[in-house]
Amino acid sequence: MDQRANEISKLPFAFPEIPLFETERLILREVRTEHLLYLVNKAPANLARQFMGIRTDAEWNNEKLRSVETSKNFGTGFCRFYLYEKKSGMLIGAAGFHNWFLLHRRAEIGYALIEDRWKRQGFMTEVLQFILPFGFHELNLHRVEACVGPFNDASNKLVLNFGFQREGYMREHYYREGIHEDSILYSLLKPDFEKAYPCMP
Repeated sequence: MDQRANEISKLPFAFPEIPLFETERLILREVRTEHLLYLVNKAPANLARQFMGIRTDAEWNNEKLRSVETSKNFGTGFCRFYLYEKKSGMLIGAAGFHNWFLLHRRAEIGYALIEDRWKRQGFMTEVLQFILPFGFHELNLHRVEACVGPFNDASNKLVLNFGFQREGYMREHYYREGIHEDSILYSLLKPDFEKAYPCMP
């Protein structure tokens, strides 16, 4: 790891402890609802922003708003993994679950890479091979949903490769940068996943 990544890995977030996992090429640091609340409300802002890969005040304000909304929504949770490339030690993106309804055992999956240079290298395939079993087994999910933009060919292909089933088309489902965007709704059920990938941990 480079010096910057090493410093990030030792940030003084004494409570709560942030778990760490590894895949072949990545280190994943797990942040749940309680971690997010701590990061935006108690940790030094400059260190929290560095850890979360936040570059602008607008992104930081969005994270603070997300923490407030998550804490207000009864019965929901949040589980995100920050992704660090082992070779360079750099933070390259994030992936995980949001709109996690504990009672109904369902959540929406999301993922993103910070820069285009990390794309088309199979990182998200590697990540989903880890976080889907994690969601079904560790978070006790029964259903995972994916909402993908109609023109996001790479993401549509990715979820289909993991056995997600298309369920519908949602008009003006996401509001992003002043525009209401459509989404394709996919789902993956735990029994279908385990049948398709019986050997995946």
